[in-house]
Amino acid sequence: MSVTHQTFTHVAQESASTAEQSVASKEQAMASNIELLAFIDDQTSLLAIEKLLASYALLASDKSKVLAGNLNSAVQYLSQQASPQVLLVDISAERDPLTRMSELANVCQPDTRVILLGTDNSIDLYRAFKNLGIDDYLTKPINHQQLADVIGQAFGQASSKERSAQQLVFTGCGGGVGVSTLVANISRGLAAKGAQTLAADLNSYGGDLDLLLGANAGFGLMNLLSGQQQVDKLFIERSCSQVAERLFLLKSLSQQQTFDASSYQRLAKQLGQHYNYLVWDLASQLFAVPGMLDVWLAADTKVLVCQPSLAGLRQAKAILNLTSDRQYGQRLILVLNYIHPHKEIMLSVEEMTRQLGQPFDHILPYAPKAVTQAADLGSSLLTANNPFSRALAELLADIWGQGQVAKPSLLARLRKRF
Repeated sequence: MSVTHQTFTHVAQESASTAEQSVASKEQAMASNIELLAFIDDQTSLLAIEKLLASYALLASDKSKVLAGNLNSAVQYLSQQASPQVLLVDISAERDPLTRMSELANVCQPDTRVILLGTDNSIDLYRAFKNLGIDDYLTKPINHQQLADVIGQAFGQASSKERSAQQLVFTGCGGGVGVSTLVANISRGLAAKGAQTLAADLNSYGGDLDLLLGANAGFGLMNLLSGQQQVDKLFIERSCSQVAERLFLLKSLSQQQTFDASSYQRLAKQLGQHYNYLVWDLASQLFAVPGMLDVWLAADTKVLVCQPSLAGLRQAKAILNLTSDRQYGQRLILVLNYIHPHKEIMLSVEEMTRQLGQPFDHILPYAPKAVTQAADLGSSLLTANNPFSRALAELLADIWGQGQVAKPSLLARLRKRF
């Protein structure tokens, strides 16, 4: 290996000290202010990274650049341009990438944080990269949350808090847009993938999440939120209804909703110690109830479900305005759900996109028969073979963290880092 006994950073420091002639051009290039630069050699991964940077609150759009390329492209580019703060390089095409790290080090500034992307999931390779001073090495297919965490760590933005459940909140632009249907099916899908999943319906005087899951609603949610009893594992288990092996429901029926933001945050933290995903069904009309808006704002992933109508457009704009100031790592997924026949549609996808100023991440086709049949049977739409089910599977894959519907590798599913 050409960098024996020298770290990636040491080589970069030596290179910087002997490359004074290129300082002027590099300083001029720094005016572009690119903080994250990525070279990706396959279209699927490239699109996934572009989507991640756009949907997670990581960087402003003018602070990042994703280019088609590989290690050769990165070396050539950085020999002429300034190094970014964080560099992401796809090394999938390299037969022996370790021997080429000195080339990359020679064109990088000493303080550049380097993340590598490849296909070899060898632990020995990962350790060798770490020993050379590489910040992290990830394997394909790309897991959105994993990559977001690694980028955040490279920028010094990642939270140091203990690992907890992913907070996933669904809300709709008005009633009857299919939020509970999506919550029920996405929750089933997450549980089927092996995640301990808790679905919670925050509407005590309405909502049919319990019916869609074929479970019984009790008084558990408001009892937990009241804070009148110490919340421990036994109390949580007694408050939840088990739907499947890894799927549980938390819902109160006909019970007064009185809780504040601190109560919710405390409960979410306690529930997060026992589940991988907390999936909240939150009707947007409940935003006016004290504390309810905080459920939406605190979510790791927010799913906003719209219908193509003037009323839906107006409410979507209002909710997007509430959501504009996202924290690091928070994500918004915009879903268009055709709940009426196409002949009754008032607005086109193009018009909705233009008015909202952003595209829809997922579009669910009109499929009343399939949806109604699944609801009546209390079954999962994900097991069916129809256009709606396929679109729903793509939404599930997106939430799970895969850019495409594919079986994740063991490494991608089981580790955030080695």
